[in-house]
Order: sequence, then structure tokens, then C-alpha cells
Amino acid sequence: MTARFLAASLALVAVLATPGVASAEVELRISAGRVWLKAVNATVGQILNEWARLGQTKIVNGDRVPGGPVTLQLDNVSEEEALNVLLKSAAGFMGVRRAAPVAANSEFDQILILPSSTAVATEAAKAAATRNRKWIGRMARLSRRSAATV
Repeated sequence: MTARFLAASLALVAVLATPGVASAEVELRISAGRVWLKAVNATVGQILNEWARLGQTKIVNGDRVPGGPVTLQLDNVSEEEALNVLLKSAAGFMGVRRAAPVAANSEFDQILILPSSTAVATEAAKAAATRNRKWIGRMARLSRRSAATV
């Protein structure tokens, strides 16, 4: 009885530990500066990992591109067009082309992705906002006084 209970418990834990998310599928081909890509439920980071592996390209900040899984297909587009589509949600990117292109590799030796960022309020900005609020308050008081005397 105890052995059956233990086996059933282990089976239940194995089922619960299995993620319910559909697996990602990435098929990528790069040849002579052209790209063929089929991605199903893949993050941009997963696609860029495959690009780095197949294209022998160093990709910086590929894991910091925002967004969830995507499904897309690109057929015979330039590498630059493919990167524009993939990195639409990034703040921008910069590619360094190879000095001597190799047909089987990406034409980019390196791709630097500028991740999206949020502005952080500095002490100077906070102080300026406080001064502005005080100034607006003074102007409102002066406006009320002048309206009362008229």
C-alpha cells in the first residue's frame, strides 16, 4: 500500500512539474546575406540565440529584448530586414559587418541591441519639480489676490 502511494505521488509530481507551455520551434537559414525563418511560439531571444549559433555572430543584449513568444515566417529577406522585424520592440540595434563575408555565415560579425529602458528620476529632476510646484502655488495666490482687488 505504501509503495503504491509513493509511486502515485511521484507520478503526480512529475506531471505537475512538466510545464504546460507549448515548446518553441525555430527554423533558421542564413545564406549570402538572405534569411529564411520560421518561428512558432519562440521568443526573440531564442531566435537570436539560433542566429548567433548558425550565423557565427556575437549578439550583445539579445536576452534583454522585451516581449513574449512570437510566431512569424520570413522568406528570402535581407538580414537587415529580418533584424528590423525581430528587433522592433528594442530601442535600436547596431550591426558590425564582417570584413570578409562568408556565404554560410551571417554578414554580421556582431549585433549590439539597445534594450528599452525607463527613465530614473534624479535628485536634480525631483528638486526642479518641487521648485515648479512652489512657483505655481505662488502664481495661483497672486492671481487670487489680484482678482480680489479688481
